[in-house]
Amino acid sequence: MLWPACVRVHDFAAQLAAAREAGFSHLAVSGATLRRLAAAGWSPAALRRLAADEGMALGPWDGFSAWAPERCDPALPAEAQEIFAASAEECLEWCAALGLHAVGATAPFPPGRHPREALVEGFAAFCEQARPLGVRVDLEFIPFWAVPDLTAAVEIVSASGAANAGVLLDSWHFFRGGGDPGELAALPAGRVTAVQLADAPPAPPVDLWWECLHGRLPPGEGGLPLDRLRPALAGALDLGVEVFSDALDALPAAEAARRAARGLELFAHERHRR
Repeated sequence: MLWPACVRVHDFAAQLAAAREAGFSHLAVSGATLRRLAAAGWSPAALRRLAADEGMALGPWDGFSAWAPERCDPALPAEAQEIFAASAEECLEWCAALGLHAVGATAPFPPGRHPREALVEGFAAFCEQARPLGVRVDLEFIPFWAVPDLTAAVEIVSASGAANAGVLLDSWHFFRGGGDPGELAALPAGRVTAVQLADAPPAPPVDLWWECLHGRLPPGEGGLPLDRLRPALAGALDLGVEVFSDALDALPAAEAARRAARGLELFAHERHRR
């Protein structure tokens, strides 16, 4: 699947067309995008038809945080706060209307602000809300925020007891957050349910936030040891690319999606071959 960061400067129709031309089957969507489309007069049925006309499916939901004790740090820029503005009810209504199969959950506020028990309770409650709709909830860890690493994400998902939950592993967050691929070998099969691939130069920059949002590379174009993720990720249900890149932003949507697809195809081919 194509995560919209790869084609973030283009409109929704162009993102869909680029994803289809590059060979993707799914385009993830954010609440902010859906809210803007609805304000412009697009109904869920019309959006499903638009995607179907391109031979594409929509989903997962990209960036949901209302499961947590607070939706986001008020210090975040307004554009970021818009991404996390959706309530649980709004998110699941869109999931039902568009047929989204999964929600990417995160906790965009500083670590330690709320006890781990509160995160577990909120996550479990949202998973229970999503379960009757057949929606999976993938918890993403991000080094800067309240679920900072793989260990924390696994602990919350496991403690929730939710059968429709898993961990979303973003390769940039994993490696730049100091993750050790050996950690993955100890996980129960299927604990990692979704993967977002991105590459980066071998050495981390001084400003990690800048690289996170502007300087990632398509898989295979950098120096991260992505091949070390393959054995432990065989059970992942969703495999996609998420590259925040000023260089991709400068390209036409179709070319940006093709560059993302080339890296994903190489990774997926090697994963299945092994």
